[in-house]
Amino acid sequence: MNRLKNVLHLFAIMFKIGLFTFGGGYAMLALLENEFVEKKKYIDKDEFLDMVAIAESTPGPIAINCATYLGYKHLGFFGSLMAMSPMVLIPDFSSRSEVDFPTKIMSRAGRGHRISRKFSRVISVVASGFL
Repeated sequence: MNRLKNVLHLFAIMFKIGLFTFGGGYAMLALLENEFVEKKKYIDKDEFLDMVAIAESTPGPIAINCATYLGYKHLGFFGSLMAMSPMVLIPDFSSRSEVDFPTKIMSRAGRGHRISRKFSRVISVVASGFL
């Protein structure tokens, strides 16, 4: 029961960091350091710097690599899965809602409405420009 409580607590910490961090994985590093080095003292400063160096050199997003390391270090394999999952789920949900919400609004606003067609064209041009 205590292990489950620790895993859920780790998930909650990572969820909070992932939810309130804008700017990607490098922006999360300061929050990860504050939470796991200074507050919880799961690792020391030198180990944190080593973790960041390894996370940068391995393939994949740095936030996911750091979360996986911290979860494994503290709670083993299951901890690594629970620490990594908010870092994957939050951006996935966020990007899906950014695309789905305007689409649903526009489809309900009127399928043949002139303003909705123009808006859709503008969104398509902007999205193509970003790509």
